[in-house]
Amino acid sequence: MSGYVPNENFNAAKLMPGDIAEAQMTFYAGTDYRLLVCTQSMLGQASFQVTDLDGNEIYNNTNDHSDHFDFRVSGTQELIINLQIPAQKDVQINPQGCVAILVGKKVEAN
Repeated sequence: MSGYVPNENFNAAKLMPGDIAEAQMTFYAGTDYRLLVCTQSMLGQASFQVTDLDGNEIYNNTNDHSDHFDFRVSGTQELIINLQIPAQKDVQINPQGCVAILVGKKVEAN
C-alpha cells in the first residue's frame, strides 16, 4: 500500500479453494484509491473483478494477475468487488485461509 493510507474498514473472511465472495463498498468522487486483495499463500492468488451496481465491469485482474487496482471515480458511487479463490485439484483436505480486501487513499504530495 506504499503511497496510500489504508482506511479504517477491515474486510476479511476465511475462504477455501473454489469459494466465491462479494463485498460492496462506497468510493467518493475525486479521490485516488488502491484496492488490494491479499490471500494466504496456501490458497493461491485470488481472481477479482470490480463492477458497478448495474454489473458493468470496471476492472478484472484475470489478464494481468495483479493483486491491486488503482483508480479514481468521477462521482461518488457504490462498487462491488467479486473475488474467487482458485480450486485445488488432487488434494484430500482443502485448506482454509484468510482473504482480505484493503482500500487505501492516495497520499497527497505537499
